[in-house]
Amino acid sequence: RLWLAEPGAIAAGALFGQFPSKTALLVEVGGSVICVLAQIGMKPDTIFYFWRWDPSARLWEGGMFGTVPQVLYLCIGFGTAIFVTSQYASARTMLTRLAPPDKLADFFGLFALSGVATVWLGSFLVTLFTSIYKSQQAGFVPIAGLLIVGGIVLTFVKGGGKDQYRTN
Repeated sequence: RLWLAEPGAIAAGALFGQFPSKTALLVEVGGSVICVLAQIGMKPDTIFYFWRWDPSARLWEGGMFGTVPQVLYLCIGFGTAIFVTSQYASARTMLTRLAPPDKLADFFGLFALSGVATVWLGSFLVTLFTSIYKSQQAGFVPIAGLLIVGGIVLTFVKGGGKDQYRTN
């Protein structure tokens, strides 16, 4: 999914050109939540939780991604990657707008620490939910939950608007 970094960065730039930092980030987090929830609702014979699909009906012969649910799952995964990548770019840009210039390194250190903590917490919750519910789909529910919590916390952040570009 590394090649999706470019569309994600372009999407972040487009959102930042039109909206304040917080709004752009909220759109990106919301898009990620929608994509993750859509992925959770996909099965070989089900599209988006309720639409039944014959898993033997193939779009083409061959290996993986030959059925409609598989192709949709792949496309939603691309969407997730683009939204997450744009979140990285947007979060860093917003941080540079919010942090005092003399404390920028401290703020980026805290930013990195929070990312590491989230990786550990997210991995733990995915493992916990997967083992409790015996389902990989259930294992992804905490990811959506963490994104939702992050979006809610973000609504309380003040500043970081388009007019707060750093010049030094």
